[in-house]
Amino acid sequence: MHLLDASGLEGPSVIRQVRQALKAMIPGQRLEVWAERSIAVRDIPVFCANNNHRLVMAHQADEGLAVLIEKGRAGASADMGALAMGAASPATARPDPVD
Repeated sequence: MHLLDASGLEGPSVIRQVRQALKAMIPGQRLEVWAERSIAVRDIPVFCANNNHRLVMAHQADEGLAVLIEKGRAGASADMGALAMGAASPATARPDPVD
């Protein structure tokens, strides 16, 4: 398993780093990503669905969100049915309100 700590990154920089890390991996390998919750909740599930990767797990914590992504095969259909912790599908996912 590979690890990407993107907790200090903002906006599209998180997705750029995730994309770059996944490019270096082979299909079936997994990438654990630590990111700021607001970005990860909204953008990572959509990125996975649009790029045929599988979001295996998402865990929310006070300091951010940890997600586990399995690299998919190019041209394969995305399987988003494995969202963990009762997360909504990417089409209905909403970021948690920020205080």
